[in-house]
Amino acid sequence: MLRHALSVVLFTASAPLVLDRLPCAGIPTVALLSTAVRVSVASFRVVGQELQARATLSPMAVSLNQQFVLNIEIVGSRRTDVDPTLPDLGSFARYLSQGSSTNMQVINGITTTSVTIQYRFQAIREGTFEIGAVEVETDGQVLRTEPVELTVSATTAGAGGGSGPDTGSGVNSDDLFIVAEVSKRRVYENEPVEVSYRLFTRVNVNSVSIVGMGENEGFWVEEVPLPQGLQTEQIVQDGRQYTSAVVRRIVLFPAGPGTKTVEPLSIEASVRMQRQRRSIFDDFFGRSSLFGSQVPVMITSEAAEIQVVSLPVDGLPESFTGFVGRLDISTSIDRSTVETNDAVTLEVRIEGEGNIQGLAAPDLDIGQDFEVFPPEVTQTIDRREARIRGIKTYRYVLIPRAPGERTLPPIEMSYFDPDAGLYGSSVSEPLRL
Repeated sequence: MLRHALSVVLFTASAPLVLDRLPCAGIPTVALLSTAVRVSVASFRVVGQELQARATLSPMAVSLNQQFVLNIEIVGSRRTDVDPTLPDLGSFARYLSQGSSTNMQVINGITTTSVTIQYRFQAIREGTFEIGAVEVETDGQVLRTEPVELTVSATTAGAGGGSGPDTGSGVNSDDLFIVAEVSKRRVYENEPVEVSYRLFTRVNVNSVSIVGMGENEGFWVEEVPLPQGLQTEQIVQDGRQYTSAVVRRIVLFPAGPGTKTVEPLSIEASVRMQRQRRSIFDDFFGRSSLFGSQVPVMITSEAAEIQVVSLPVDGLPESFTGFVGRLDISTSIDRSTVETNDAVTLEVRIEGEGNIQGLAAPDLDIGQDFEVFPPEVTQTIDRREARIRGIKTYRYVLIPRAPGERTLPPIEMSYFDPDAGLYGSSVSEPLRL
């Protein structure tokens, strides 16, 4: 099959090169003054290719908690639906994500195609590890890659701890790092802990993206939404001035006593690196840029430990179900007079500060004269601040089975106030029906 490619040959007669930009594409073009331009059309062929599979690592050496990418390149194929069979990396790496890309090259008129499947991992153990052969089944063939070797070294700490940029990125670990700021290191179980992941930089960062976060086992996790766009500020740390911004904020509610670990956060920062231009042709042929080059840099925060203590036994109310924070309860009915066997709705409204989503339903003790159906539950959570607030509403349908005046008794809910270190209770008013 014949295809055509357009090749442009430029001839100059001591004419200056003038850089301009395409109005839509935004890429450099070359305009020639007093210049002759010859355009020729060449043909190239797409020929059959031998299928090959290759495995590479990027990078081949990382620090503990840093990320790496296992690339599986399938030469001679453009299918992106292949599903390579990977060896087990679980003893030294945590799987994060997967992507794919396709590539086409034309060399001496012959077209070569390939597809690359990219697997992103986070290194979780020091040492040198062999990643065995990867098996790929595509186009009716079974291909196997050669093994590759990964080296995981001790964490390279930046000024704020955690792992700094890869040594090959050209960015110093003291100039770009991320810190997990923990509001408290010793808390009661179910007491909220705010964690802010703050980026510090002395280099030009164009954008950041979160590429890895732990599951934070043993915690109930609430994400706190951040304003649109990074909110930067100037901070002096260890005698150096940094541009800083919070890239993620969460509130953790520890479940049960003991030592809990706040998992590291990994981000990829796009850093603009200025390079010295050696000639004007460096710009034209893409070897450098008037504006510098964009370099992806991976950094990871340190893990943080939190000591979680049990709630006190003294003063524990019978109505306590484990809620830590503060709350207030109120009740209402949609009508005070009802026929026998007709439905009436009892609404229990609980407003509080703490893990409202994890709040257990109140116990109803309204006697044998009512049939009670499971409640409809709605909730509104305010996550704008570290102290999570919310309203949880339970709507019960009650059907009276006998006539007469009835009193729906008060409902009591207890809580533990971590600031005061004491238990408290909220009691609703009785309702007459």
